[in-house]
Amino acid sequence: VVSASKRKAGMQSVFIGEGFAKAASLLPDDLAGMENVVAEKNGDIYLFGRDRVGASGRCPAGWWNCVLPSVRAVTRFMEKWMDVRFLMPGDTGMDVQPLKAIFIENGCFSREKPRLKWGSGRLHTMMYDFANNIFGNGAYHTYGGHTYPEACPPEKYYASHPEYFALRSGKRVGTKNNPALCISNPAVEELVVAEILRKFDVGADVVELGQNDGTDYCQCENCAKLGHNLGFGEQFWVFHRRVAEKLNGLRPDKTVMIIAYGPTSEPPKTFKTFPQNTMVELMKYDAVNFAKWSKIDVPRGYGVYTYIWGEYQRPGITAKRSFSYVADIARRFVSSGVKGIYRCGFGELFGTEGPAYYVFNRLLENPEDSSARLVDEYCRRAYGPAAAPMKAFFRRLDSRLEGFAAMDVKKVASRNPVDVLAYIYSPDTIVALDASLSAAERLADTPKRRRRIALARLEFDYARMLGRICHLYNAYRVNPTVHAFEPLADAVLERNADVDAMYNEKGRVKPFAQWPEVWVLGNFDKGKMRVNGRLGATLGAPFNWDIAFIRERGVLPGASRKSMKVGSARQEPTLKDFTAGIGAWADAQWQDVGGIQLGKVSDTTRFKALYDHQALYFGVETTIADDKIYSKMGHDASCWTTDCIDVLIDPTGCAERYYHFITNPVDDSRYDAACGLITDALDPKFGKFDSSWNGEWSVEHFRSQGKWYMLLRVPYSTLNARKPHAGESWSWNVGREKPDPKRSTVELSLWNPNMETNSFESPEAFGKVVFE
Repeated sequence: VVSASKRKAGMQSVFIGEGFAKAASLLPDDLAGMENVVAEKNGDIYLFGRDRVGASGRCPAGWWNCVLPSVRAVTRFMEKWMDVRFLMPGDTGMDVQPLKAIFIENGCFSREKPRLKWGSGRLHTMMYDFANNIFGNGAYHTYGGHTYPEACPPEKYYASHPEYFALRSGKRVGTKNNPALCISNPAVEELVVAEILRKFDVGADVVELGQNDGTDYCQCENCAKLGHNLGFGEQFWVFHRRVAEKLNGLRPDKTVMIIAYGPTSEPPKTFKTFPQNTMVELMKYDAVNFAKWSKIDVPRGYGVYTYIWGEYQRPGITAKRSFSYVADIARRFVSSGVKGIYRCGFGELFGTEGPAYYVFNRLLENPEDSSARLVDEYCRRAYGPAAAPMKAFFRRLDSRLEGFAAMDVKKVASRNPVDVLAYIYSPDTIVALDASLSAAERLADTPKRRRRIALARLEFDYARMLGRICHLYNAYRVNPTVHAFEPLADAVLERNADVDAMYNEKGRVKPFAQWPEVWVLGNFDKGKMRVNGRLGATLGAPFNWDIAFIRERGVLPGASRKSMKVGSARQEPTLKDFTAGIGAWADAQWQDVGGIQLGKVSDTTRFKALYDHQALYFGVETTIADDKIYSKMGHDASCWTTDCIDVLIDPTGCAERYYHFITNPVDDSRYDAACGLITDALDPKFGKFDSSWNGEWSVEHFRSQGKWYMLLRVPYSTLNARKPHAGESWSWNVGREKPDPKRSTVELSLWNPNMETNSFESPEAFGKVVFE
């Protein structure tokens, strides 16, 4: 490979780039975007498109921020005319067959207009990505879904223009990094338009427009009118359409991509047509949702933000999707006119998910192809003589993922990731997968193929250990004895040691030997690896057990429930007396709140409880930094998104009905819900917590010297109960939540541990309460 100045005159050559094609009179005037050409003229080959810097406008820029159709032409030429396959990133992931010559038709002029214009997410290597229809951001600018913090940052505008921000409980609130805006304010509209114009004018062809996470929308009268009093989702749709209309007049050749996310997941109700410059980015992309959107005129089609993979799915950092699952989605995208894809979580597990990636990406190019043929091609080209056992490996794993997907779609799959992993990695499946890998390891004949199989082995061994622990835990759950606990505890400690060994002294995952382009199990931090992911994938018991602590205490986790006695107060308990430990609180016993599944927690939390002739009283003490500031959220807000105390009460003691109360370390910031009040089994809320229920209860707060003191008063009338008699028993639980936004994790503490799920709302995990 040489620059044009070093080419020997008359040498038969392959020319890359627009300039050479123009000089050879091969460049079509209408060639644009990702369109590319493979051409032959006078014995030379030309691979080209109109390459340019993309949305950033800066040069030099990373390849992912450029529009590079010439690279696509190169990968297309290598695949069709050189029989190369880009199976995984890097040289190890590329299969190159020996060729004596390259044959191309005289006068060949093969022009391609890819279905996709851009493809973002976790990118890998340029050649792999372009060959697999992942073209980087190109001329597309994303804000990560949320435009408002860039357009109207609170640190810049809140002090001088509080009216730009959302009205919440009578006050204008400007929260850093996540500002809810007063979108009916014309000045706010101008700021959003100006921000998107800036991105257009530095090179972006497509700019994302989206609201923030959460439900912190503006409650002012004008915003309600903006959305025709149909809710804040419609407010956003009307506002975003107005922004797009203004931009259509100012930059009609550019595209505004409005996100359909959270409150805007459903199509707008008050209009059916978007301006000519509009694309919609869907976060819900099932067939039902595409059918709804087919009734709306979206002139420039759709982008999608996919949640197909990712460590937040319940299988966590293990294989997640079957071949038919990803094939259905790819074909749906093609038939629905999708123009770009953000692949969230893509590429974390090339060892065990590689064939699924290949099927998905290839069907985006040719939806008529067969997933079975693609899997067969992938195995032949990746593993050579070891193709048969590797195909057996992937087919066996796929059958388990197919079963999980079927249950997941029907909403009958367990929400506990322990149950999901135990299903996917059943004992017979583990044995069969190991046998297939072992056979492949014996047959691998080149260093590249051995590395590819070694990556699959590494990911399988990680998943196999998870499955083994899940099966040992299930055995312990049905027989909680020392004999069942000890092998389980040993397996947990062995896995912890394995995870520790994956990291270097700087706390980073050690790279895969001679294959730095792949991520080892997603390259996640150790905290996330310990619990196999985040959000719905987070593993609790027994993976987070403090084994040394449990053995020291000589307890059997989950074998029994905590109990406590609650004394009667002769005078009404107060917060002042609670903080001082005097009055009615003097003789009440402290109850410690620990990790929800006996794991370690960073905050110390404890509580006392009393009752009198009218109400129950909970006094809670927990550690909290004095410099932490909280905003009032009002009633029934998302209080669990920041530090909070949860109290759950079952006055029947038998899970017939129970109540949930949450409060933050600030006044007027609370939530309540009830379960069991709806007795109609056909009602959608039957058996679930109903947040529309509101009770009469009060809470007081006091913070001092790194402590948060809270007094909760719940009248019996709120609980639809009478004053308990001496000797009567109820059940309840008290919890503490400490979110960590940087890690997308939450530290959960609970008085009576929940050994089955990371949930406070499981009545079977409530502790027993006896009134004195």
